Amino acid sequence: MEACLVVLRGRGGQPAEEPVYQPDIPDLWRVSDALARIRAALAEDPEGGALTRFLPVIRADAPHRELRARAAVASTLLAGLELAKEGGLTLRQESPFATLSLASLIQQSVELP
Repeated sequence: MEACLVVLRGRGGQPAEEPVYQPDIPDLWRVSDALARIRAALAEDPEGGALTRFLPVIRADAPHRELRARAAVASTLLAGLELAKEGGLTLRQESPFATLSLASLIQQSVELP
């Protein structure tokens, strides 16, 4: 218990001046980023397209490129599923492992006579 107090308080009751380890966290594409991109793209073209159309461009020399690419695909897929759950778009895949397509659900009001 005393060892824990020394670590928490430092020696002599003063906070430890040792630097705290903080790992480098890459700036990854998040679901919120993907939601905004999908909504903006579908506002311009409601017919949508393949999931890859909604992915961000990742430079070839970007640090952690493979991790960034995987995070972008996962976040964009989750954003598409969330929008489909809300009723904002449709997801279509013709067969297993085929391209996944997103399209907007256009709500048109019908005027009654």
